[in-house]
Amino acid sequence: TKKAVIIMDEVDGMGAGDRGGMAALNRMIKKTRNPIICICNDAHSQKVRSLAFSCYDLKFTRPARGTIAKRCAQIAATEGLQVEE
Repeated sequence: TKKAVIIMDEVDGMGAGDRGGMAALNRMIKKTRNPIICICNDAHSQKVRSLAFSCYDLKFTRPARGTIAKRCAQIAATEGLQVEE
């Protein structure tokens, strides 16, 4: 059997023309057996707070520039590309 995950991006932007969209998403989260990843920029938005009891909240921090540069260099090396440091 195939497994699927549902990704909902910009959940905090729902509402402009999405009447009932957040309520429908909340019902879907409670009903579905597939995991749903809801992505938002403003976790403190009133709209997003309505999902608080249905979701597990993970917070991410922006990685440091040095970490990003190091990872990009690793990817470039794996791809056989030469990069100036």
